[in-house]
Order: sequence, then structure tokens, then C-alpha cells
Amino acid sequence: MIGVQAQQPRLSLWRARAAVALLALTLAFSGWAGCASEAPRPLPESPGYSDQERTAALMSMSVGFHKRADLALAEGKRDEAKAEIARLLEHCVEYNVRTPDGYDVLFDAATRLSRMHVEDNELAEAEKAAQRALARGEGAPPSLFLGYLHQALADVLEKKGDARGAVDQHGAAITIFKAILDERPPAPRETPDTGGAQP
Repeated sequence: MIGVQAQQPRLSLWRARAAVALLALTLAFSGWAGCASEAPRPLPESPGYSDQERTAALMSMSVGFHKRADLALAEGKRDEAKAEIARLLEHCVEYNVRTPDGYDVLFDAATRLSRMHVEDNELAEAEKAAQRALARGEGAPPSLFLGYLHQALADVLEKKGDARGAVDQHGAAITIFKAILDERPPAPRETPDTGGAQP
């Protein structure tokens, strides 16, 4: 994705898992030594990955699929390139990472696939790719990538002769971009006057 760099999974998670496992083993063996008749206590279940880590994994994976699509295009293999992006979209649905960046991976891939179908005059497939992603991402917060997807769908509908539908999709994109522009950054904090002399 443009301008987005995926975070690597935190090493602290692995250290935490190792510490939990070691502690559990120590307690189990000490209990066994004190009372051999007692069954050893089961180890605690390993904690799952956080949303942040799953998002980073999805974003990193998307880079690989987009790169493979780029390489296929460079070799003139357009069907293979579209298949790579389609597989990425399947993974977005499969893993269902419902975070802002997770949604953006979905929207970005759908926009690219839709535009590639348009370039190949496959308008039905282009519309399907966009509509499916919008339905899947229902409830996502406003984002640039969501706006781009609405614009891509608008272009498809325009080429299909659906001017009203194209206008509606451009309107949806405008609403999203306006919501982003209307967000105000927090006001800068005022430095308290301590009454001291300025250096």
C-alpha cells in the first residue's frame, strides 16, 4: 500500500509466552515434588495475537501480493496479476481484520482489481470487485482508500452508462473526503506561565 509501512510483530510477545510457560513449568514441578499424588497442572493457553499484530501481518502480506502482481504485469501476464490481487482479497475476507488499516488493505486491493478489470473492458467483473469490497467493509471508518474505491466504482458505472449511479458514488467519495478534511487536530497545549525569566 502507498505510504504505509507495516509494523513487525513485537518480540515482547514471544518473551511473554516463554516467561509464562517457564513459570507454569516451575509451579507444576514444585507442586509435584511436594505432593506426588496430585496431577500436574495444565499449562495456560498461549495468548492470541493482538489486533495490531494481525493488522501488521495482513499489511505485510498485501505488499507481497501487490509486488507479485507488479512482476506479472511487467511480464505481460495480466490475468496472473489480477489473480494475485483476487487472492489477496480472499485473504482479507478469510482473516477478517476489522481495524482501520485492515479495512484499507481490503479497499486498496479492490480498487486496484476493479481498475485492472476496467482496463481490460471487463466492466461486470470490475463492478463486482468494488461492490463486494464495499459490502464487506460496511461500517468502516472514513478513509482515503474507501473514497478511492467509491471513485473506482463511479468510473465503472459511468462506462456502463449508469450516469446516476456514477454521480451517487462520486457523492459518497466526496462525503468521505469531506469528513476527513473536517477533522480538526487537537489544539496545541499552552505552556503554563511560571513567571520565570525567559532564557
